Amino acid sequence: MVVRSYRRLTALHWPCIVSARTALAPALAGALCDAEVALDEIADGGPLAGLYSAARSTRTPLFFAAAADLPNISVDFARALLAAYDAAPEPKPSAVLPTWPDGHVEPLAALYERDAFVRGAGAALEAGKRKVTAALDGVRVLAYRVEAKDASILLNVNTPADFETLRRTGAAS
Repeated sequence: MVVRSYRRLTALHWPCIVSARTALAPALAGALCDAEVALDEIADGGPLAGLYSAARSTRTPLFFAAAADLPNISVDFARALLAAYDAAPEPKPSAVLPTWPDGHVEPLAALYERDAFVRGAGAALEAGKRKVTAALDGVRVLAYRVEAKDASILLNVNTPADFETLRRTGAAS
């Protein structure tokens, strides 16, 4: 799934940094041959620590974070978040966070302002917090309204049963 997400998100040749707890297995590293890999700087820090390490490696003012367990994530979705950011009034938000009608958010399919995220994530990790949204405390966040058409794009596969459902239903686009 990592390779699938990588290929889908680099279709426009945008730079990609892969976050990993440890060095990638040789076969996976070979499949991601031109991706930079950012190893977690903080052991056992969860997704926030991984994203923090990747963000610190980023050389652009904005970055799109995507979990590898989103097999249908796409460059078009990333562009939609960037368009929402560009359309936002000044001062620009520090994050564009996909938000479902019930208020649930998708912090691992979101657009972030690099410097604000690094500051917020560093403070959150220092305080012992590990949720990605903890990095957003005190910053301006633009809620990107998730619609029914986005459900398959944000389909999350966390278990073998989720994967089997994905395979059986053909929900992978």
